[in-house]
Amino acid sequence: VAVPALPPVALAKPALRAQAFSQSGYGFLTFNLFSQSNRKLPHPIFGDVRVRRALSMAVDRAAATRQVLDTFGLPGIGPSPRALMPNASALKQIEFDRAHARALLDSAGWVLPAGGRVRMKDGVSLTFTIAVAATSVPRQTFARILEGQFRGVEAIVTTRVLEQQVLREEVQGGKFDTYMGGLTITPGLQGILQSWGTRGVGGRNFGGYSNPRFDATADSALSSFKPTQAGQLWLRAFQQIIDDAPAIWLYEDLSIGVIHKRIQMPPMRGDGWFAHLADWSIDPAQRIDRDRQGLGASR
Repeated sequence: VAVPALPPVALAKPALRAQAFSQSGYGFLTFNLFSQSNRKLPHPIFGDVRVRRALSMAVDRAAATRQVLDTFGLPGIGPSPRALMPNASALKQIEFDRAHARALLDSAGWVLPAGGRVRMKDGVSLTFTIAVAATSVPRQTFARILEGQFRGVEAIVTTRVLEQQVLREEVQGGKFDTYMGGLTITPGLQGILQSWGTRGVGGRNFGGYSNPRFDATADSALSSFKPTQAGQLWLRAFQQIIDDAPAIWLYEDLSIGVIHKRIQMPPMRGDGWFAHLADWSIDPAQRIDRDRQGLGASR
């Protein structure tokens, strides 16, 4: 997915321009995979991968991202921003498909009773809550949008806006259904197993996702000294976690920098705008006195 064009930006100084670049972070809705009352038992709804995949299909991430972030964000594709994913375009996504989502819920035993408005299975209704921080208005907006999108597959969802300390205690204690969160990836993908691997369960892996195949593949990718081999391993690891759907990958933010138009620069990196500072240049015809101080004739 290409970075969208920026909307018109009214700047006080016409000599400046806005520069968009990807951040090293992403937002998601994570599923609690275990019962709130007994962490040894699966969650009555989200313990079934078919339900998680169906709910992922019920979400139009592109429309939600555009509604909340306009052109200053991209729909999420996995547990990392695109910039850090080798060959991200090769990943097979769980695409928005409401009809397929309904069929998958039916096959998982979550059916809509005659005249009902919410799906049921073994006396349990397809109702759950989204926990979101009171400090984040964008995430609250995302949660409200998801409420409406989940209604499209006969799931009734309620947003719980919580103060940060209360939210932290509930999430860390596993006392939630779903949690609207975000992570910053730095440095690189080094911490992915703490966030989504088995070793992170009880730490930052709040939903309790655990798949030995994902763990082993990501660990091999982190240990590989060959870029091509590492890229192939990362592709397999990301595809595994996307297929397992422990979360709905919602969005990644874009940052906006402002820079003088005379400065030419390569694409800005999300993990450090200054990473390619040595490659910035100014056309000699556009230099001002300040630009000439301490610079060689070629820069």
